[in-house]
Amino acid sequence: MGIVFIFTPCLALAENPVLILVPASDDPDYAVVENRLRSELSAAGFSTETATVSKPLDSASLPANAARFSAPMAISITISNDTVFGLVYIANSGNGQPLIRAVPGYPVGEQAPSVFAVKATDVLHGALLELAHTGNTSSESLSESTSSAPKPPPREAQAPTQVQPSTSASRQPAHAPDGSQGRPITSSQEANWGVALGIKSSGGTRALPLTPGAELGIYRQQRHWGASINGSTFLPLTFTRAAGQARLSQWMLGASFQLFQPLPRTAFTVYESLGSGIYRLDVNGTGTRPQNSRQSYSTFGYTSLGLGLIVALGDRTGLAIGFGVLLPWKPADIAIQDEVVASLSFPVLLCDLGLRLAF
Repeated sequence: MGIVFIFTPCLALAENPVLILVPASDDPDYAVVENRLRSELSAAGFSTETATVSKPLDSASLPANAARFSAPMAISITISNDTVFGLVYIANSGNGQPLIRAVPGYPVGEQAPSVFAVKATDVLHGALLELAHTGNTSSESLSESTSSAPKPPPREAQAPTQVQPSTSASRQPAHAPDGSQGRPITSSQEANWGVALGIKSSGGTRALPLTPGAELGIYRQQRHWGASINGSTFLPLTFTRAAGQARLSQWMLGASFQLFQPLPRTAFTVYESLGSGIYRLDVNGTGTRPQNSRQSYSTFGYTSLGLGLIVALGDRTGLAIGFGVLLPWKPADIAIQDEVVASLSFPVLLCDLGLRLAF
């Protein structure tokens, strides 16, 4: 996003939660630190969401990961060399560049989660005030005074809140204060634009076998929805009878709308799709007698319904597996002389296996 929103705590911060980015790790300390950070941010008036990344983030990789969720504010957590530290990110400082500030490190121990949470919240407040005082926010943002932003609660000189050592419960996926679980970062799901390359198979009733082919698509995707334009062409089929031979070619072109349900803290996303487009059949018939040879074609519309799974392979790639049905708006028969050898009619089975590349 190009604007840092600084409004009243109950509206702006609730609508633009702080995204907490946690590396995928078996280290239970991450869950304890994340849980304490969410509590501290919630107490300061911020709403939060949690996402899992494939590895610890640095100042170069943090903006791209936060941008995939259109997150205006994010805090990353890193535990390395027995020290917990992190980074605070604000999407736009007004000059087109994100504002990134480091959260000082603290040795891992019983007090580390509380100390890190307090420091990270203070750094976030300081960054918001820095943007306001330097005038680097947009005119919309500056129309609200920085006094509207939640101020950190006063902290008397006291020992940080004690946090119990990691237990088996700490290993469970952490829940946000509103009861929801964090979303995985899978760029194949969250990138704004991408291309899809894959293998597609279709098949109908009455002896039209499942036919493999190739698919190419361009998609645009947001958090929980997406749209794509796809084209597919299939290997030719040949039907032979005593009266002659028919060679069948098929291709389809259409658009579809998808709904995505990321599985919390995993690399998997389930999706449903609804699409429509045109389907083309070309038949080249060769008879035993030359005068019986002819070519014909059929073009008709279709509606498709699908269900699938996307597996994130990295920050910008994903593997998609899908199944569905195609509903032709009219049936199409392939005949040799008067004998129908195949028919494309309801239902037509669709199978997809492809690679999604985000850019």
